[in-house]
Parts: sequence; C-alpha cells; structure tokens
Amino acid sequence: MKNINRKYLVILSALVVFSSCSTEDDLRDDIINNSPNPFAPPVDPTGSPGSAVLTKYVSVGSSITAGLMDGALYTQGQSNSYPNLLAQQFAYAEGGSFVQPDINATRGFNFLFNSLTNPFDATTAAFGRFILNASIPGPEPLVPGEALNLYTGPAVNNFGVPGARLVDVGVAGYGQFNPFYTRFAADPTSSAILNEALAAAPTFFTLWLGGNDILGYASSGGTTSAGTNPPPVPPDELVVGIGLTVPNTTNVEVAPGVFADVPLNQIPGITDYYQTKATANKSSLTPTELMDPSGITSPVVFEGAFTQVLGAMVQSGAKGVVMTIPDVTTVPIFNLIPVSLLKVPIDLGAVLPDPVAAALGLPSGATFSTALNIVYAQFGFANDPATGGLPTLQIFEASADNALVIETFDANGNRIFRQIKDTDKVLISIPQDKLAEGWGSLIGIVLDASGNIDLAATDLTALRPFPIPSQYIIDEDEVLALRTANAQYNAAIAAIAATMQVPVVDAYTILITAAVTGGIDVGNQFLIYDFGPNGFFSVDGVHPNSRGQGIITNAIIDAMATAYGSDIPKIDILSLPGVTLKP
Repeated sequence: MKNINRKYLVILSALVVFSSCSTEDDLRDDIINNSPNPFAPPVDPTGSPGSAVLTKYVSVGSSITAGLMDGALYTQGQSNSYPNLLAQQFAYAEGGSFVQPDINATRGFNFLFNSLTNPFDATTAAFGRFILNASIPGPEPLVPGEALNLYTGPAVNNFGVPGARLVDVGVAGYGQFNPFYTRFAADPTSSAILNEALAAAPTFFTLWLGGNDILGYASSGGTTSAGTNPPPVPPDELVVGIGLTVPNTTNVEVAPGVFADVPLNQIPGITDYYQTKATANKSSLTPTELMDPSGITSPVVFEGAFTQVLGAMVQSGAKGVVMTIPDVTTVPIFNLIPVSLLKVPIDLGAVLPDPVAAALGLPSGATFSTALNIVYAQFGFANDPATGGLPTLQIFEASADNALVIETFDANGNRIFRQIKDTDKVLISIPQDKLAEGWGSLIGIVLDASGNIDLAATDLTALRPFPIPSQYIIDEDEVLALRTANAQYNAAIAAIAATMQVPVVDAYTILITAAVTGGIDVGNQFLIYDFGPNGFFSVDGVHPNSRGQGIITNAIIDAMATAYGSDIPKIDILSLPGVTLKP
C-alpha cells in the first residue's frame, strides 16, 4: 500500500468539478454497445438458492472485499461490503450466518495518512476515514483516527485483506507483512489466507483478487521499491509474495540481477517459469523486499496462482463466483488532474531581451524556448557543435503552448525527458507547491502579476531545470503495461473459471462502461463515476462506496441466477448511504 502525499487535499481544492473518464479505445465502445444494464430494481425479499448451497458462505479478496472505503477500514464500511450485503440477501435463500472481523471503529484507520509501522497503537492513528468537504471540494480526514484494532471474536467468513495480491493469499506467515491480516489471522506467523478460508469449510464462495497485483505499480508511478522505473513488464520480471516457512526452496533470479530463495511448491507455474533462469548462489532478499507490492505480477505467475487458488476452492466442494479485475487506470484518483492544466506558464515563442540573449551566448532574436532547451541540455542532453552548441533534442517549442516536462524512461530503461502527453496520467500525490516553484519547466523563474516572466526579479544565472519526477506520473508506456497485464489477468480468470465451471462477474466491463458513459443507471437514478454526492466511489477515489458495493452485490446475484438457477432478492442500492458530507 502506497502512501499518498498530504498535498492530496491541496490539489483537490483547485479542482472544482469531479472528473470522469473519456473513451479509452474502440474495444471499450464495443463493450458498451453490446453489454446490457445488469442492474434491475430490487424484488420482494423471498428467494431460493437454486443448486447453490448457501449455508456457509466465505469470501476471499482484498480491500473491496474487506469493505475498505474512504481510505480507511471502519465498521460501517465493513457492514456495507458486498460479502456482507450478499450474506444478508442469502438469508432469504437458506443462507447461514456471516461473521466479519469487525474493526469496531466509527472513524476508522486511514491507511493512506497513518503510519503502518505500529497501526495497533491508537496514539499513532492521527487520521480517520475521509469525508467530503464540499467547500474544497474534496476529501478531508476525520481527526483523530482509530487504531487498527485486533479482532478477537468468533471464526470469520470474510477473508478480505486490504493490500493482498493474488500471489499473497497462499503465503504462510503473511500476517508478518500485512497488518490488515495480522489483526484477524489465526496465527500471523504461520497462517495463510487461502488455508484459513478452506478451513472454514465453505459451501459457497466469492473470489475477487488481482487488482493489487497491478495497483501498487500504478500508485507508485511505475516506480519500484528500488526507486527506479525499469522497462514495463520485462519478460523476466517477477514480484511475488514468498512463503518463508515453506521448505524445498531453490535460489533463483526473481528480477534482473536479484536472487532469492523461492519455494517452488508454493505457487504453481514458477517451476516452468524458472527453467531457464540462473541458480547461482547469490544473496537473498530481505523479507520486506520479498513482499514488495510495487511491481506488476508476471501474467505467467498470475495464471498459475489463480489456477491454484480457484482450484483449491472448487476442490473443497463449494460452488462460487469469481470476478474480473477493473481497469485501474480509469479510477477517479488517477484522472483527477487534467494533463491539459500542466502548461509552461510563459510564452516560449517570445523573443529574449538582447541583454539576456547575450548573457546566454545566444544571437539577437533567440526565443525563450531556445534558452530553455539549452538549460535542459546541460541537465543531461549532449550538445551538438554542428548547430552552434544547441542541443540535438529539442524539448520546448517556440510557442505559447508547451506542456510541462516529465522524467520518464525508454524501452531500455534509459532516463529521458519530454513534455507530458494527454496519454499520460498524473498522480494525486504530486506536490502542488513544487509545481508552483517551477517543476516541469525551470525553478527560479519569477512571474509578474500578468503571468509574464519578471526579468528584474529573476536571477537568470540561478535557473535550473527540474522535470516532474517519474514517480508522480504514469506515463503512456506504463499505462499500456498496466492495461496489458490487466487484460492478460482477465483472460486467465475467464479461461480458468470456464474450465472449472465457475461463473464470472465481469467487473471490468461494468466499470469500463461506467467510466465511458459517466456512471451507472440503477433503475431510477444515475450514479456518477466519481466520489461526489451522487457517485458510487468512496472519497478516496479508488474504492467503491456503499452504493458501489451494492452494485457489485446485485451483479453477483445476477450471475448466480444464470449459473445456479438461484432466486435471490437484490439490494435496494439507493437505500445504502453515499459519501459522508462534512456538516
């Protein structure tokens, strides 16, 4: 889980409307045109399970399954998680009891703002869940927050663990690395999520995992824990959770030049994947590095892990439903800052005053763009003597329409600079004050009241370039890498589920359709694809709010009707709360 900078609130204060996503490509148009609206009004509260047996329902997933919303885990969010809503509806169709690991908190534990070093200590929980401050407009955390309280109640049915990836659920001792599992694991030092879910003896299950296998990469701007942006999804990349207590390990290369002891019997597919890898005796990774969530899980490993996890659930004798993974690049948090706003604040087509041009060794009539290109050349670009010392690569154009410059990496991992494009995405964690100082153009430029450069107040000898660092940008190549992995994950989910005769709820299509059309029609109201008062996202801009959880619930009920002939009453989505507004 990646901390989001507290400039979050400052940036949002400059945005007076909530954004929704535009059309991504022709595939998305096809999806919209060929997909019916699956959300019908609720029916009378009577029903039957069909061929499904609902006496012991178990859910396996990550943050959405856990009911995390508004950037926090808190009791109301847990109560309105789709597993708990499903269990309530299952009660009309011979369903049994459903126990969640209640955090017993009204304000909650904000995982974005609070430290995860010691989350069980209330004194470190300075911030609670977000509420919507309409005067900003944007999120504002409740203060103080509450500790990530340990759960001590009866055995649970909901094994949703915020931050968990698909490749983590079989990891023995995962509670040592993720406090959201620590708080209710039978034994944090040895328990595995999957094993505990199976031990609960489910008769029916839902399985929704995989979003976090790419979300960490998106949240870090494609920057790994090592602080670099490698080429997106290199063929030999593998970032997986490692079951440290599993024997029969072998020392293999888990990333270029990085070796670790990997238990090959933990996740299927790894043995074949590593047949061509070196096994030299290199130093092993630390536990923190082993659990690094900031990469993209190899689709090969994902497929093997999904086969293992779903196969284990099916072999238990339970029936169930699985969900595909939404396109994380379309969620509101990654689309709040329009790239069109990130412009160089001066007209670079303007002619430099002669004294300034002379001081820079430029001829009379040279433009500001020429000056900026020279300064950026000194930042790493080679000069070309054939052009009088001007850089061979021109970043800025002689016009009033120049975008800010970002740092990114080419296909070989080489550091390059270019203007930001509409196909890039800006993270909300970008420091607003640094943009005001000149990130993306030149630090040191002083503007007058009209927005023009104040030459008298600007020390031309002290100007220095500063491209927007790559960790604040999901560049177009990284967006493509995320969507490619997402598509490969979903193809694996659909194929494996079909082989095992488990129905699939296509959450990807539901969310893409909503992103393009601007929302979802729930019968008598159109819920917007944002975290405003009429939206179905929570105030963190990533997780659904209670109404969004209701949408997921009804989609699962529809899938069960088709696959198992069940007749389960749907949730009245509008009876669920939206976001909380600040009084």
